[in-house]
Amino acid sequence: MTLQERAQKISEDGPSRTMVSHDYALPPQRALMEYLAASDIVFIRDDGWSLSASSCLAYDAEKLWADRWVGVLHLPERRVETYVEYKGKKG
Repeated sequence: MTLQERAQKISEDGPSRTMVSHDYALPPQRALMEYLAASDIVFIRDDGWSLSASSCLAYDAEKLWADRWVGVLHLPERRVETYVEYKGKKG
């Protein structure tokens, strides 16, 4: 599955987990119901698993599997880029 296809699937089905604090993630529906967690970014791992986070938790989400991220989906615009491109923009 290509990165674009993975991102499309995440856009349709939601991410695997959503960060709700600096060290805790939940299934997205539960995160929304219990924490009103909104996501600005989704990190996509090499095995297809994904982790979404608000902009204030993006750093914590990113560092969890920094060596395995292959893509990033930016919300709400659904813009997709490789993790290498994302890291390059951060400096």
